[in-house]
Amino acid sequence: MDVSFYQNVEQGYIYQIFTFNRFYYSNLINDKYYQVQYLSIGNEFTLEFSNMQYVILENITIEGTEFQKSLNGGALALQDCTYDFFYSNSILIQESIFMKNTALGYGGAILLENSDAQIENCIIQYNKAQIGGGIRYMGLSGGSLNLTIQILDEENNPFIFDMDLFNNQNGGYTKFIQEEVANFKIKANPANEKIKIFGQYFTDYTKYNQQDFTFSIKDMMIISDPNSFNYIQFETTAIQRTIKNKDRNITQGPFHVKLNIQFRECIEGEVYKLSGSILYCQECSEGTYYLQKPDKELYQTQICKRCPQYSQTCFRNNIQLKEGYWRINNQTDSIIYCKNRPTNCIPDENSKYCIQGNYGPLCESCDIYGNFWDQQYQSDGKYGCLNCNKLQKVEYIMPTILIVIGMAIYILFSIRVSLLVSRQIIQGYYLRRLGIISISKSAFADNTNMNMKAMLHYMQIAALINTFEVELPIFMTFFPQQIGTPVQNILFSFDCYLNKAQESKFPIVFVRTLWSLCVPLFYVIGSYSMSGLVFLIFFMQPNMIQNLLSVMSCREIDKKNYILSDISYSCYTDIHINYIIFICLPGLFLWLIALPAYFLRNLVLNKEKLDYATIRLQYGFLYQDYKQNSYYWEYIKSYKKLLVVIILNFYGEPYTNKLIIILIVFLLYYVALSKFQPYQMIYFQILDKNSIVVIIILIIMNIFLYNKPDIIQQQFFYILLLIIHNGYQLFLIKEVVLAKLNTQYLNQFNYFKRKIIQCFPKAQKYIKIVDKVSTKTFKNWKK
Repeated sequence: MDVSFYQNVEQGYIYQIFTFNRFYYSNLINDKYYQVQYLSIGNEFTLEFSNMQYVILENITIEGTEFQKSLNGGALALQDCTYDFFYSNSILIQESIFMKNTALGYGGAILLENSDAQIENCIIQYNKAQIGGGIRYMGLSGGSLNLTIQILDEENNPFIFDMDLFNNQNGGYTKFIQEEVANFKIKANPANEKIKIFGQYFTDYTKYNQQDFTFSIKDMMIISDPNSFNYIQFETTAIQRTIKNKDRNITQGPFHVKLNIQFRECIEGEVYKLSGSILYCQECSEGTYYLQKPDKELYQTQICKRCPQYSQTCFRNNIQLKEGYWRINNQTDSIIYCKNRPTNCIPDENSKYCIQGNYGPLCESCDIYGNFWDQQYQSDGKYGCLNCNKLQKVEYIMPTILIVIGMAIYILFSIRVSLLVSRQIIQGYYLRRLGIISISKSAFADNTNMNMKAMLHYMQIAALINTFEVELPIFMTFFPQQIGTPVQNILFSFDCYLNKAQESKFPIVFVRTLWSLCVPLFYVIGSYSMSGLVFLIFFMQPNMIQNLLSVMSCREIDKKNYILSDISYSCYTDIHINYIIFICLPGLFLWLIALPAYFLRNLVLNKEKLDYATIRLQYGFLYQDYKQNSYYWEYIKSYKKLLVVIILNFYGEPYTNKLIIILIVFLLYYVALSKFQPYQMIYFQILDKNSIVVIIILIIMNIFLYNKPDIIQQQFFYILLLIIHNGYQLFLIKEVVLAKLNTQYLNQFNYFKRKIIQCFPKAQKYIKIVDKVSTKTFKNWKK
């Protein structure tokens, strides 16, 4: 700190600095970062900064201000401007002049209140205040002090000498001048035994700076009992104080300057320490921290803690986190890994540890109301955020429209295929009853519907249990995501519009759920009456139940409970409880019990008429894959998925326990599948078993990955999981495509196969040719 103090007046004395512990608030300037260069300010003006974390004042001159509207800080006031990890010496004042400024209260030139500042090469001269004519420190944190002191003569000229001449034995200063220079020694003395000085407290000509004509004292530490008043004195024997009277001058000892100090209570980032009989505040140094306000009575047990495991560094009550980690505020050392999307979490306290657009616990929510980022953002469904202003562009609107259209096409296509299969079975049934043709399993020549159901079943379950996401090409993930979670993929698409339409009257998490309950209505329009409704219920049921349960369920983060579907909202508030009672519970009853029970009741009442056209055309989707006595098996498969959803949403942490319970569920299903063998066709019996085996393998791998193995094992299991999961998905998609192609183009395929056999006779044993069964053959099967 290279600062010169000249004639700064405090009630008629020349005391330069006064420290005190008092809270004073100003909100004149409250930006986090501010820089001033080459500024000259005159009468009736003062600079005030509050809650800053980065301030640079360079080459400024503030002279002759008498700011009558503020008692304190005649030229410059800094309140609550603290150290920031990203900027060392965050408050920097250098190469500046503060002259002839007046404050009615304290800090004639500069007031530093609860602020850390570095002052370099400044001149602070002829400033006035009741307390602290030059600078007043309030709430100054502990630590060492660096001081520069200048000795002036009666004409305010600094004491100057040349070190080269002083050290030159030949042609330098005379012995008398050398002795006079050597006699200029400045020493800091404690006033009494209740105050102590450590480190350097003495300076002389060896620490003289010829550039600014000052003596320096570095790394001096002053301690005393907290919440007490005391002082130290800077004295030099080279200058004697005299009192003039009529007869003679009376010497009263060395000249001294008193530094009054008011010691405050210890604050966060400090602990009480005992030194002899003095209990003082020890600042937590680099690499240690203390967040609580220390208790004087417990000083023997309070120590500065080492930096937490997931921090880069720490100091006093500041902790800088590592990338990918989050904490709720700067008052806690509970640091949590942002496992769902680590890139959302950054070590910036000013942004609440979140990247632009994200906020809330683990930075998983989006600022839909614009309260924090001053712009509205909506979720992309994968913990990322999209700016609402940009969503009005065509490139953002078109994907959502295409997804909705694509889902509608898929649903209508699935319903149509299901009806075609039902009609084939109905035709075979009535032809057999009339005694014309004996036709049974041949009606299943088009297996597209059964293959699509097998694919849908696997993708929906895999989307629930396989939570580890790896960046893959869009063509590998798009279709499984849309089929596996049809509602979830468009759930957040209209947040910006919904929030604007209802003017933020209701939390968006609840508005979003109401909107999702209406999604099936859009798909019902244009469907095939009851058969379309049956398909929609069982297609969307797992996703709808999951959404409703996620709004009802809570997720614990740092000992606080948040709504699982949107953790920016607290759990079980009054509005949350009302929403559960009036929206979620009725919605669950409808989707989980009422609609499935209605369809099951109709099946049970007509179990002897399942081959009738009136029944099969409406409910054939549910039972046409299965044997006559296993018509209910689709319900077992459906409620198996729902049981997985319930376990994931309601069973507590750790997540591996959930996976173990789900593993048991699938093992029991595999046993039941082997025992009852409900499918009419052996192929689909085997396909269902294979799907269960793959899902069991995925569950085991997820359990292993959640136990955080070493990096080599982790990468190995990631690769293995990707190969098995995506390979099996491609296999199921291939089966659907081939089933449809074989139905439509069977003759063409057989012709192509025969040509291959003609060219390569040895390939005959590897190529299977399946011809359509002729009507003549059916007639030979007549009973």
